Amino acid sequence: MKNNTLVYYKENANEFFLNTFDKDMSSVYERFLPLLLPHAKILDAGCGSGRDSAHFLACGFEVESFDASKEMCLLATNFLKKDVLCCDFTSFKTEKKYDAIWAAASLLHLKKSELAHAIRHLSTFLKESAYFYLSFKYGDREYTKENRHFSMFNEESFATLLQEIKNLKIVQLFQTEDVRKERAGEFWLNIILQKG
Repeated sequence: MKNNTLVYYKENANEFFLNTFDKDMSSVYERFLPLLLPHAKILDAGCGSGRDSAHFLACGFEVESFDASKEMCLLATNFLKKDVLCCDFTSFKTEKKYDAIWAAASLLHLKKSELAHAIRHLSTFLKESAYFYLSFKYGDREYTKENRHFSMFNEESFATLLQEIKNLKIVQLFQTEDVRKERAGEFWLNIILQKG
């Protein structure tokens, strides 16, 4: 993740938290969570405010969370009443294997040239046949806004990326509208992959 992106979250952590922690993601949860068994182990990769981790914990899942921003980790730890690890996607390490990885609007801050490596690395922590959710702003370009890097994907460009990642296959691919009212009319590409 570019340092400028981390600078953004350092300077805007509180505002970002307040703008995201209570947003309704039920339309995506309803597609993802039924794939999992009760008490499944979920890794929230790039957890931001901790919103999704909180929902998964409330549903009875075992959840571990990390984020690359120290400031977001502190806010999420306070919100979840549970430690959030501070690391980036490729430095994350554990001996554990997860039933699912959730990476909502987080991997999009990597350059497209970095994504295959990061996704492959994270997938090593998945059990066989486990699931991997990720989401990107809908489109097919890279850009910088307010010092944050964004990689956008559509169905075709993500399929091209996935050709570099041999151990994951698409289970679901669907669009959703941004849940923030001020972002109405902006769309996201949601992807559920399965290992194996």
